Amino acid sequence: MRAVPLLMQRRRALRWLIGGAGGLTLFGCGGGGNGEGDISRTPARPAEVAAQATVDDTRYRLVDLGALVSGFGGLGFELNERGDATGGTGVSATEARAFLYRNGEMQVLGTLGGRFSQGRGITDDGLVCGLSEQADRVVRAFLYSDGVMRDIGTLGGEGAVAEDIAADGRMTGGADRLDGARHAFLYSQGVMSDLGTLGGRSSTGVGINDAGQITGSAETVGGDLHAFVYNGDSLHDLGTLGGPESTGLAINELGWVTGISTPAELGVQHAFLYDGERMRDLGSLPGGFARFSIGYGINARGWVVGSSADPGVPVSHAFLFDGAALHDLNDLLEGSEGWVVTEARDVNDAGLIVGTARPPGGVPETQAILLLPVPCR
Repeated sequence: MRAVPLLMQRRRALRWLIGGAGGLTLFGCGGGGNGEGDISRTPARPAEVAAQATVDDTRYRLVDLGALVSGFGGLGFELNERGDATGGTGVSATEARAFLYRNGEMQVLGTLGGRFSQGRGITDDGLVCGLSEQADRVVRAFLYSDGVMRDIGTLGGEGAVAEDIAADGRMTGGADRLDGARHAFLYSQGVMSDLGTLGGRSSTGVGINDAGQITGSAETVGGDLHAFVYNGDSLHDLGTLGGPESTGLAINELGWVTGISTPAELGVQHAFLYDGERMRDLGSLPGGFARFSIGYGINARGWVVGSSADPGVPVSHAFLFDGAALHDLNDLLEGSEGWVVTEARDVNDAGLIVGTARPPGGVPETQAILLLPVPCR
């Protein structure tokens, strides 16, 4: 990734947001459970979660989710506990479609009348949320249920994007208001509620857990973007890694958050882990991927997946943080010679990972992929 000014880095990171293997119970070699609880539960301590499992000698098998049309790539965004996934796949040089990957098959979800759509969140029941262009080129948020893609509306303005969905169908994202500002929202039982900001003009929701806690980013009075957690009443500012900005991209059932922030001493952004008390810098991969990093997904154990890149290297590498260190997922692949996993977008509690990879042979288009944990020998 080429070095760019901080504001452009922020916008690029936010554009990245816009832009069946069920039955597994092993997560690497460790045990552990799934966090459940209400919106005000007390998070477990970092040491308690980190002790549950580490990568050790875990390996992953890559599953290519395939392309609907040869020559056009795809992006994997999120998966559920069954191993079903959603994302987007190209169908022509100018069109793309949201997909639902279930029971080994890729299903196209259509659009709201425009040229493209993209799935962003998925429940165990197969509900999918995301974004789609309408015939008038306006991008709107959708909910896909029972074979139908439905526009969920806005906060009074023109456009909206649904970024994530909880088990009971509650959603979050960003929607335009009458004054043109885009605000984070909570969509519940057919009603879209404005979550406000941290004193500035704009905000957006990106992740929601089953307790209804929401993370995202909101503008402060000073005009900077800060990661937040919404606990049912107001936005709580998570601060930064010492620099001016941060964005929360995913939240687990403990209320832990991962995302991206600017450390005080660096000009590039790093992935972070917020454990309910403090924001921890996860650093970046060593070697040629030693500067930029972003945390996209987090599971109940606090394992984080994301991507890391160097200004001089055009291809990023996906990483897995196991509570102790960042691991290049390309070093953990079993077989899959020639593939380069560039982004890991989500990890479920069984250890499955969804993301994006470049296939062998120098093919420029990326493909949506699943990474399945291979049981330890």
